[in-house]
Amino acid sequence: MDDKTIARFWAKVDRNGPTPEHMPHLGACWIWMACRNRDGYGIHHSNLLGSRLAHRCAWELTHSPIRLRGLCAVSDGRARTADVQT
Repeated sequence: MDDKTIARFWAKVDRNGPTPEHMPHLGACWIWMACRNRDGYGIHHSNLLGSRLAHRCAWELTHSPIRLRGLCAVSDGRARTADVQT
């Protein structure tokens, strides 16, 4: 993400949400203040990346890219696992 897109993303996050009573050591929740999908998950739209789940963007901006383990078929017909960067 470029600097402008990152700034737009963080402008939609309220970092002063409630502190979970069962896990106060986590501190204040970060609340997504923009649009959500029908399941209630925050959605961030950018021209470069399209629509992405807001919690995934937040993780990647504060930690590192999310890597998934996926299955892919190879020419010999056997399945192999491979890292997939989202």
